[in-house]
Amino acid sequence: AQQQQAQQQQQAQQQQQQAQQHQVQQQHQQQQQQQAALRIMNQQQQQVQQQQQQQNGPGRQTIWTGTLEWIEKSKPLNEIPKITRNVPCIVSASIKNGEPELKAETWPEKLIMQLMPKNLIGSIGGAHLKDSKSVVFQPTPCEALESLTKYMTSGYAGCVHFNSAPTSHNCDVKVLILLYTHDRKAFIGFIPNDQAAFVDRLRKLIQHQKASSAILRQGQVGMVMPQNNMPG
Repeated sequence: AQQQQAQQQQQAQQQQQQAQQHQVQQQHQQQQQQQAALRIMNQQQQQVQQQQQQQNGPGRQTIWTGTLEWIEKSKPLNEIPKITRNVPCIVSASIKNGEPELKAETWPEKLIMQLMPKNLIGSIGGAHLKDSKSVVFQPTPCEALESLTKYMTSGYAGCVHFNSAPTSHNCDVKVLILLYTHDRKAFIGFIPNDQAAFVDRLRKLIQHQKASSAILRQGQVGMVMPQNNMPG
């Protein structure tokens, strides 16, 4: 029984090593995809900035006025684990043929945003981000905005989930990605044209990330804890 147990432990170790090697390969591929997607994101931001410079105001129209809300996670030592932030905001879109490129009549009065690492957004792939409409967020200067800007300049992006609002069933937009351009000090929102595919890809990425971290934790515990549940 002891020999059988030792063999099983050895097999478990080999499986874990293979899983770790596979994960390293996946991480390398993801990094390459992220870098390519981030390059596209930067190119798009530059294009929007150029449009802003060319249009210089008259070529844009306010399509939404409301509140942007998000939750910040504090450091573990802080007594308050989570802080809810709000900032009043207006959103403008480019005008094409006398009409704004995007309409927001069905948007809720409050947009709920989730902060997530920018490289996770990059993992979704450049194709989705390239095939998107862009809007400009103009937040009201306040303490909450200063905090958001710090997050956005330290590797975070915002993911606005429209399905969290009671009126979301009337809204065509399900998700919007908010990025901050340090050069122009502007918040730019990207709305992927293929909403369903983007949401599905984002959901799978988040699930994969959670599963990967769980497998690693279980593997570490399995290496330390003896397997006492084997028949003797």
